[in-house]
Amino acid sequence: MGRFLAVRAVESLITLLISAAVIFLGVRALPGDPARAMAGEEATPEQLAAIRADLGLDQPLLVQFLAFLRNTVTFDLGTSTRTGQEITQMLAAAIPVTLQLSVYAIIVAIIIGITFGMYAERRRGKPDELLANAGVLLGLSVPNFWLGLLGILILAVMFGIVPASGYVPFFESPARSIYHLTLPALVLGTGLAAVIARQTRASLIETMGTDYVRTARATGIAPRRVLFRYGLRNSLIVLVTIVGLQLGGLISGAVVTERIFALPGLGRMTLDAVFSRDYPVIQAVVLVVTFSYVLINFLVDVLYSVVNPRIRTGGARS
Repeated sequence: MGRFLAVRAVESLITLLISAAVIFLGVRALPGDPARAMAGEEATPEQLAAIRADLGLDQPLLVQFLAFLRNTVTFDLGTSTRTGQEITQMLAAAIPVTLQLSVYAIIVAIIIGITFGMYAERRRGKPDELLANAGVLLGLSVPNFWLGLLGILILAVMFGIVPASGYVPFFESPARSIYHLTLPALVLGTGLAAVIARQTRASLIETMGTDYVRTARATGIAPRRVLFRYGLRNSLIVLVTIVGLQLGGLISGAVVTERIFALPGLGRMTLDAVFSRDYPVIQAVVLVVTFSYVLINFLVDVLYSVVNPRIRTGGARS
């Protein structure tokens, strides 16, 4: 177990280092001049030179990269060229919003996805399965932005069930926070719910046809208990994979959803930075999203070893 986690941790650190280099070079390859964006079009060459010196842009590329790594490790991500605010403060305000939305969407997706997947497996070959599969296909096909606008029109405007926009911090009022994020979480989690439903159904069909499940049925164990104890439990490793990888995708893919519902998260922060060519903020957001991907993948590996002990006992490589 210790060797397994150690190897995964080293691999994650190497991935982070390579990602940091790609982000650093990619941001500097973007068109435009950060100094010009900060100073304006009327700035003199002397003013531009002073800004470049202050940002370290006049240094060799290797020196800039080493300074970038040092600042990243010490959480000194610089200041926004648009607002002049510390980027760490901006991230501290935006990350909880996106994280709460993503976790809420994951919970919604798991509940809906597993329910539809189990129902489709139990009703195989019957008309009900076609309806469940049609619902899954619809969830995969409908774009988030269209579903969000439709949800606002029907649930918020026509019936007034949920608010169309707004955000309340969770620790300020948990009930109001969940209430405001219900519609965005449903919109964001629909696609993932469809993926979970399809994979749950496929995994259950395979698992329920194994010898040990047939033996359990032959011994007289109740069908519901067989389904949950042997079928769903042995399908968890597939669900862990999907949920773990998709959580990172939700964090980075919440841009459209946050824009539609006016949520002050990473998505809105990213779009504002792109439109204003705020390169330090773009660099910081991409770095945070990349780190979240790597961290989530590492946690998924840890969960693998918990759900399936053969992975950790079989060595560092599965």
